[in-house]
Amino acid sequence: MAIRVLHTGDWHIGRFNGPEKDGQNARFLDICHCLEALVEGARETKPDIAVVAGDVFHQARTWSDRGLTEVQAAIGYLRELEKVCPVVVMRGTPNHDGESHFGMLKTAFEGDDSVHIVTEPGVGNYYSYDGKAVQVACLPGFDRGYYRAQHPGLSKEEENEIFTKAIADMIIGLKAQCKAGTPAVLVSHYTITGCNMESGQTAFFSQFEPVVYPDTLAAADFDLVCFGHIHRPQQLEGCKNTFYCGATSQLNFNDEGQERGYWIHDIDGSGEVKSTFQQLPTRQHKTLRLNDEDVAGITTGELEVADFLDRADDLNGKIVRVLYDCTDEHNKAFNHAVFENMLYDAGAFWVQEITPQKITITVDRRSMDADGTPESNLTDYLAEKEFTPERIGELVELARPLIAEATEKATQERHTGLFVPVEIEVKNYRNYREEKFSFDGIRFCTINGSNGVGKSSLFMDAMLDALYEEPREGELTGWICNDPEARSGAIKFTFKLGDRLYRVTRTRQKSGKATLNIAEYVEGEWVDRSKEKFKDTQQEIINIIGMDSLTLKACALIMQDQYGLFLQADKEARMNILGSILGLGIYGDMEELAANRATDTNRTIRSLADKADTLTAGLPDSEELAAEIEAAEAQRKGLLEQAESKTAEVDTLKVKLNTQLEAAARVMKLNSKITTLTAQQASKEASKTAQVATITAAETILAAEPEITAGVAHYKTLLEREKELIKGKAAYDSLATRKQQIESAITLAESAAKDTRQKKAALTLMKIGPLAQAIERAAELTEKHQQYEAATAQLAELEKLLPEFTAARDNLTTWQTEAERTERDYREAKTRLEGRIASLKEKVELLKDSGCPAPENATCKFLADALAARDALPGEEAALASLEEERGKLRQTNADALSAAQQAFDDKKHVPEEIDALRASLRLLEAAERDYNNLEAQRSELALLEERAAELEKSVADAEATAAKGREELAAVEQQLEQAAAYSRDYDELQRTLLTESRWMDKEKQLPVAREQKAAAAQRILELGSELTEIEEEIREARAELADEQSKTVGREELQAQVDAAEAKVKAVQKQAQELSLLIGGLQAKLGQIRLARKQAAELQEQMNELGGKVAGYEELKKAFSQDGIPHNIIRSIIPVFEATATNILGQMSQGRMSVEFVTEKVLKSNSKKEVTTLDIIINDSDTGRLPYMSRSGGERVKAALSVILALSEIKSSKAGVQLGFLFIDEPPFLDAPGVQAYCDALEAIQQRYGDLKVMAITHDPAMKSRFPQSVDVVKTPEGSKVIYE
Repeated sequence: MAIRVLHTGDWHIGRFNGPEKDGQNARFLDICHCLEALVEGARETKPDIAVVAGDVFHQARTWSDRGLTEVQAAIGYLRELEKVCPVVVMRGTPNHDGESHFGMLKTAFEGDDSVHIVTEPGVGNYYSYDGKAVQVACLPGFDRGYYRAQHPGLSKEEENEIFTKAIADMIIGLKAQCKAGTPAVLVSHYTITGCNMESGQTAFFSQFEPVVYPDTLAAADFDLVCFGHIHRPQQLEGCKNTFYCGATSQLNFNDEGQERGYWIHDIDGSGEVKSTFQQLPTRQHKTLRLNDEDVAGITTGELEVADFLDRADDLNGKIVRVLYDCTDEHNKAFNHAVFENMLYDAGAFWVQEITPQKITITVDRRSMDADGTPESNLTDYLAEKEFTPERIGELVELARPLIAEATEKATQERHTGLFVPVEIEVKNYRNYREEKFSFDGIRFCTINGSNGVGKSSLFMDAMLDALYEEPREGELTGWICNDPEARSGAIKFTFKLGDRLYRVTRTRQKSGKATLNIAEYVEGEWVDRSKEKFKDTQQEIINIIGMDSLTLKACALIMQDQYGLFLQADKEARMNILGSILGLGIYGDMEELAANRATDTNRTIRSLADKADTLTAGLPDSEELAAEIEAAEAQRKGLLEQAESKTAEVDTLKVKLNTQLEAAARVMKLNSKITTLTAQQASKEASKTAQVATITAAETILAAEPEITAGVAHYKTLLEREKELIKGKAAYDSLATRKQQIESAITLAESAAKDTRQKKAALTLMKIGPLAQAIERAAELTEKHQQYEAATAQLAELEKLLPEFTAARDNLTTWQTEAERTERDYREAKTRLEGRIASLKEKVELLKDSGCPAPENATCKFLADALAARDALPGEEAALASLEEERGKLRQTNADALSAAQQAFDDKKHVPEEIDALRASLRLLEAAERDYNNLEAQRSELALLEERAAELEKSVADAEATAAKGREELAAVEQQLEQAAAYSRDYDELQRTLLTESRWMDKEKQLPVAREQKAAAAQRILELGSELTEIEEEIREARAELADEQSKTVGREELQAQVDAAEAKVKAVQKQAQELSLLIGGLQAKLGQIRLARKQAAELQEQMNELGGKVAGYEELKKAFSQDGIPHNIIRSIIPVFEATATNILGQMSQGRMSVEFVTEKVLKSNSKKEVTTLDIIINDSDTGRLPYMSRSGGERVKAALSVILALSEIKSSKAGVQLGFLFIDEPPFLDAPGVQAYCDALEAIQQRYGDLKVMAITHDPAMKSRFPQSVDVVKTPEGSKVIYE
């Protein structure tokens, strides 16, 4: 019986990057469009069953609203499919098909026998709507957690091998559960080795992920294999009836140019499969690639829009991306927005990205760079600052001693050449007890191992701790291992610097005591280069390697938690790090020397100035000085007389002022009293007004008393009417409730009848029918059972003859062997005798040719041998004749025995042939025999099922009777309801009236309150009138008294001003007199020193003028050598190269979406008011624009930091001074698959450009490991961590 299977999967229902349409994601609508076409295709092709091979959803973790929308969409399409045929939906990978999503699917289809949601491995027996049976074995997505618990501590490669074997075992086990005679289909969601991936590559290996091998599928031998997971639809070559359905729509640019759809598989009765691929109307992806010439033509207008669109005329309705290569100048001029509009005008559905793949930057580094001489760089700097040639010459001349001294110091202290690690050796260091690793031969290598084994400890921390001892734990003893027996630890790091070999040895005890040694290998022995003090030895190590720990960690030892070390540094520190990388420290030495010289010269000038000031203090002409003293004396006398006269005037004015001050105090007190009384008066007037309002309001209420009384009486009448209606209303409500109960009971009964009928129909169709058909074969099965029994008995009889057959066969073999042995012995004996006879004959022939007169009596050994041979020859010839005779006899004996054995064997050789034939017949009858053996059980099961069907039929009748009875009762209740409806309507109308009329009851309660309020307010008005009269009298009296006191204070302010002015005049005159006295004394003291001081001051001024010129020169040199001078210009010249390198790397990791921008500027430091140069780093993104590094997400920051780190490493590997010959880097977090490949590309490019560079990368990523030809493994052992490198 033929079965038609619809094979689909990888729907990936979800949101993708793209535009919105009517508030919904347009890419989501594209997927829905393809699924609608799938459903329509199913209606046309009419499959017997549909299988969905996983990844129904795109994203497992989504927001609730979005997730609900996606699940509802999936449910809708599955419901449409089940109208055509039963559907088996298998869960795919957990990162797509989330547990909650499939939980909602299970709930939605619970009790639905047409949609089967599968989340666990197993075999299901399913039937088409016309009764065709098919077995579907499902192996859903892999639960790694379960197998990791069973096999802890495995590497990723070992895990994948274990998982692959587990998958193979499950596939074989699933097939073992399938029954013969019914088509068996395997549905799963894994990679089969040999399949064609989305990228066009072929999958071969299992170390990257769990896979299924074709051998496993061949051993299982399913009739049809339907897989999901690989989005490219295909039939696998070399695998029987094995297919990938592919995705239903193109999801990204990996799918560009590929068709999308589903398979229709027809399995005929013999197991042959015919498959047809049905295409779906997916939206296409299109990549446009532009070169520099294209970009230049677009930006300059030389390339017409129409010309470009001719090349891109197939963009209609497609998702488009543009990848281009060009120069930096053309890239900056390329207006993406304008070009994007061109693409939309050409019909593009959505422009996903316009991204540079490679930007070429040409940098004019001019003559000033890190490799120029300090003097030439100084000359260029001064010329750039527009100094005159004469001044430039003077400053260069002044700088030469400084340059010479700094250069000599650098030659002594600093080293040059390639810094390369040679060996690291540790003892009791973190996870390691004792370990040594040689870097000899390392070029491009990964460091592998599980978390916590000590990969970064040995290959990063140990070097840093050896050189700088800055443990990440913060404590200096933090790197010593935790073993209680380990009281101390040691690190020994050997490295080359140019042609010189050094070794740093550092030890530390847990008590804190430490030793540090650095030695150089000279002429076959280690020579100590340590200093006397620990800190001086530490400084010597830093001087030798020429960099601090921050620079080394920023360029060569990149730890996972320090990717942003350079980018997170403040803007000024970044310039310092770059300066250190470029080896610009010598300019710092020159700046320090210039500053010291300027300080020393300024100190000398200040000393001379101090002397000059001392000499020139108060040096007027002597005659002028005498006249000045005399005039000052006369002026002082006049001032003293003036002060005495003014003091008497002040005393008279003060007497008048005191009298007026007393009157002013009384005025203030009276003003305060009047203010208080006025406030009291206003308050009581307001109270009086409020009481009048109260009386008015009360009178208004009391005036309506007759109306209120009538309203209350009417309300009480309505209450009496309510009592009459309430019984009828209660009866109506009771009948309404009963009606609802009866309707619910009828609905339940009808539903139960319908469900029971469906269950009975399903039972009849799927179980009773097949069982009845099987039992109808009873006569046929009985006949085949008899054949089976007869064949079994015949086989038993034949098997009894097997020992005789075996004995005859063995006897025949024995005689055949004996005949062969006899013949072989004969040939060997004959060959020996014939050889002996031939040899004897040769010797006999010698007698004839010897020339001896009496050969018979010869005594020579030569002829004696010939005579012996002649005598022996007859015996040998007789032996040969005897051998021939004996051979004839034995040959006849063997022939007789062999003939008898052959006859005995021929008599029995039919036995195994007949046994094989009978066994083949029995195998053909086995299925019928099993069916025969099952007949009794099937008859019992059929009887039980028929009883169950009868019970279901009775349940249907009972439910229908219940529904009929309910309908009769419902009619009676509805009639009663109609009669009681009038009561309900009257009652409801009365309730509305009561609600309106209840206001009269509230107004009735207000009447006594209003009477009380009116009486109280009238009494309070009388009291307030009396109180107001008393207050008005007090105010009048206070105002009269105030007028009297105010008249006494007239002119007080003018009198006070006169007193103040007079006192100020007295003090000023006294001060002037005192100052004149001091001046006169000073002038007299200076008269004797005037001539001598003037002569000495002139000499000192000449010296200061000469030294001042030098100070100005040193200041200019200090500025030139500072971080903001020549080093700034050098760094500025390298910035474009740095930026281009980082941008190229970042562009590769972000598919061209991101780039790096370096901005230098001079700012004023707030604490010192000093101008400094800073380096700001901006990360550009085509989607979010320009943002500082710290404003980016975690993944974006990692990519940006990684690109800058690798650019720094490249710069450090190519600059003069100490160059880095290694780059050890920990695995970067948050990188997607393209980012990983771009990261590896960047590392490869750097290693290829600098052949001596050793690159080691810590990683757990299989894709990354595959890119490295060398690998080192770190494993945990009872003796501590160990390194394995072959």
